[in-house]
Amino acid sequence: MAADAPLSLDLIPTAVLQINTAGQILYANQIMGHLVGYEEVEYLMTLPLANLLFKKNGFHSFDDLPSLFGPIGQEALKRRDGQAVAVSVTYSCNEETAILCFTPAEKIQAHCRSINTQLDEFKNYVSDLQFTQDALEAQGAELARISEEIGHARDLANEANRAKSEFLATMSHELRTPLNGILGMTSMLLNSKIEKHLRENILTIADSGAMLLELLNDILDLSKIEAGHLDLELIGFDLHHLLTQVETLWRPKIEMKGLHFSVSIDQTVPQFIHSDPTRIRQLLTNLINNASKFTHSGSIKINIVQARAGNQAGHLIFSVADTGIGIPKDKLESLFEKFTQADSSTTRQYGGTGLGLAICHQLTELMGGHIDVKSKEGQGSEFSFEIPYTLSEKDKIITLQGEDHLENLPAFMDISLLIAEDNLVNQTVICKILENHIREIDLAGNGLEVLEKLEQGNVYDLILMDIQMPEMDGLEATQKLRQSPDEKAANIPIIALTANAMAGDREYYLKNGLTGYASKPIVMQDLLMEIYRHLTDQEKASFNKPTTDSLSENSSKLAPSAPASKKEQAMDDILACL
Repeated sequence: MAADAPLSLDLIPTAVLQINTAGQILYANQIMGHLVGYEEVEYLMTLPLANLLFKKNGFHSFDDLPSLFGPIGQEALKRRDGQAVAVSVTYSCNEETAILCFTPAEKIQAHCRSINTQLDEFKNYVSDLQFTQDALEAQGAELARISEEIGHARDLANEANRAKSEFLATMSHELRTPLNGILGMTSMLLNSKIEKHLRENILTIADSGAMLLELLNDILDLSKIEAGHLDLELIGFDLHHLLTQVETLWRPKIEMKGLHFSVSIDQTVPQFIHSDPTRIRQLLTNLINNASKFTHSGSIKINIVQARAGNQAGHLIFSVADTGIGIPKDKLESLFEKFTQADSSTTRQYGGTGLGLAICHQLTELMGGHIDVKSKEGQGSEFSFEIPYTLSEKDKIITLQGEDHLENLPAFMDISLLIAEDNLVNQTVICKILENHIREIDLAGNGLEVLEKLEQGNVYDLILMDIQMPEMDGLEATQKLRQSPDEKAANIPIIALTANAMAGDREYYLKNGLTGYASKPIVMQDLLMEIYRHLTDQEKASFNKPTTDSLSENSSKLAPSAPASKKEQAMDDILACL
C-alpha cells in the first residue's frame, strides 16, 4: 500500500501517518509534517513512530495502539522542537500496515467545548457516553468512506498509469517503424549519386526525421525517469576516453559554425572511475547541443574539475559555458521544468520542446547529484552538474559502446542470416544496411514463416526477429524455437530487432528466449556489433581481419564522407548510424 499512499492519502484533509508492524513511518502527508514541525516530509518518513511519542514504553506492535492513544484530549505528540501538541487519534490496521489520523489541539478544544456543553445541558453521563459513541461511529463511518474513496482513487490512478504506458508503448512502436524507413531510405539516397538540389531536399527530410526521433527519445526518457524505470548502469570506465569521444563528435559541428571549442580536464580528475558513462555522455550531449543552438559567435568551453575527493570516492563537476544569447534572470528558476524555454519566441526561432534540460535535471538527481545554471542575458550561460563517483582500476574497466566498432568488426561476415520483419520498407532498409557485410540474407514476413523455413531444412547462423508481426509474433516464434527438438534450431542466436523501446522491453525479451536486442530506428554500427557478439568464436576466427583498404571501405559505409554543407554536418552523426 505504501507505493500508492502518496497519491491516495493526500486526499484526506487531516494529518495522516502510515506505519508498518515495526512502527516505522512509511508515509506522512504535508498536514502531518506541519503538525509535528517536520516541514520536510521526506525526512519524517525516515523516522520511527517512537520519535513522535512521549511515552517511554513506545511502540512494539499494533496491539499497543489502544494504550498509546487513549481518549480524546488526553494524548500528545512530540514536535520536532520538543514541544507537545495535543491530538485525538483514529486508526485502522491490517496485517502489514496501520493508518493513523490525528486531529490537532484546536479541533480537540472545540470538540471538548462541545462535550462540556452537552454535559451542562443534559447532566447525564449516559447521554454523553452515547454522544461520544455516536461521534466515534460517525468517524468510523467517515474513515470507511475515505478508505473506499482511497481504493477508488488508487484504482483510477493505476488505470491511468496503465493507459499512459500502453499509449506510450503503442506510439513509440508506431512512430519508430516509419521513422526507420524514413531515415534509412534518406540515408541510402544521400549515399548515392544525386543532384545537388535533390540532396538538399533529402537532407531536409532527414533533418525532420531526426528531430522527430530526438523528441520521441526525450519523451520516453522522461517517462522512464518519472515511472522509476530508468536504471543506472554503474561500471568502471575510462572517463578521459569518454570525454575524447564527446569532443571528437562535437568539435567539427561547432567549428563549422565558426565557434571556438575547447575541452579542459583538470589534472586532479581521475582517469578510471565507477559511474554511468551512458548518462554522463547524455548529460554532456544535451548541454553541448543546447549551447550550440543558442550561440552564434564566440566559444563553447567544456571544463571538468574535481569538487570533493576522498580516498576512493569523490564528486566531479562538469560545466558547459557558452557566449550565446543568455537567459533572462526571471526565467532561470523555471528553466529545468518540462516543456519550458526562456520564452515562446525561443521555440519559434530555435525549435525544440524544452525537454532536454528537464531530463538533465532528473538524470543528475537520479545519479545523486544536482545541476545549476549561471547566465547573463546577451553574454552567455554556464550549465554545470555535479555527480558522485568512486575510483576504478584500469584492469576492471569496461570498453564503452562505440569505442571499438570499426577496429573489431570484420569487413565481411561469412554467415547466413534470417530477417523476420513484416514491414516491406523495413525489410528493404535492413537488407540494404547489411548486404555489404553479410554473405547470405533471407527474409520471413512473420514468425510462422520463420518456423516453416527452419522446418524446410534451411540453416541460419542467426535470426533478426521483429516482435510485432501478423499470424505469429516474434516472441511466440522464439519460444517455439527454444522448445524445438532440433538442437541447432533450439540454440540459434535470436536478436530482437523491434520498435518496442519502452522501459523493461529489452529485459523482458531477454528473459523470454531472445539472446540480443536492437531498437529501431536502426543504428548500423550497433546492429553489426550485436550480430558479431552473438557469433561463435569459431565463426569469428574464420573471418578475415579487415585490411587497411577494406577497413577504409567499411568505414565509408559506416559513416558518410566529409559534409559539403552545414546541414550535412549537422546530420553527420545520424547518417553514420544508418
